[in-house]
Amino acid sequence: VPRGSGIVPRGSGIPMPHGSGIPMPRLRIPALGLDAPIVTVPIQEGEWDLSELGRDIGWLTTTGAYPGDARAMVFIGHMTLSAVERGPFAYLQDIEKGATVIYSSAGGDYVYQVEQVSRVQPDDVRQLYLPDPNGLLLVTCTDWDSDQRIYASRLLVRAALAQDGQVKIRETLR
Repeated sequence: VPRGSGIVPRGSGIPMPHGSGIPMPRLRIPALGLDAPIVTVPIQEGEWDLSELGRDIGWLTTTGAYPGDARAMVFIGHMTLSAVERGPFAYLQDIEKGATVIYSSAGGDYVYQVEQVSRVQPDDVRQLYLPDPNGLLLVTCTDWDSDQRIYASRLLVRAALAQDGQVKIRETLR
């Protein structure tokens, strides 16, 4: 399928709309007790539209669409939804190097291991375009500034596909 054709190859990893008959891709982080479906975050007026993200984990369009794509896949989730309600990435800041991240799509499980946890400026989107077919990035807001009432930074978790990524998960589920 030619890139940019608008045709999505089956099993490409791109989240499909509800009711399409294809299971929604999922993201699991066992160390954080996270297991959630992934939705598409569209571009609106040149920016990712997070207005409908809510409790979901979102795949950022224009980043890698599937494991092995030219760019790393990037997933985003809220840390908090309100003063009392936590988002899916509420505990992402607790993740440690070596932790397992599992991306499931079209019947396949891809196992990644966390390599790096860093902070970036909110407007530094260049960090999200990682030219790594074996990479996966997780992003959330961090460093709450109570004076300005904003999150001052973005937490960026970089993971790499484990060498035996598709085999390892089947062994751990036995």
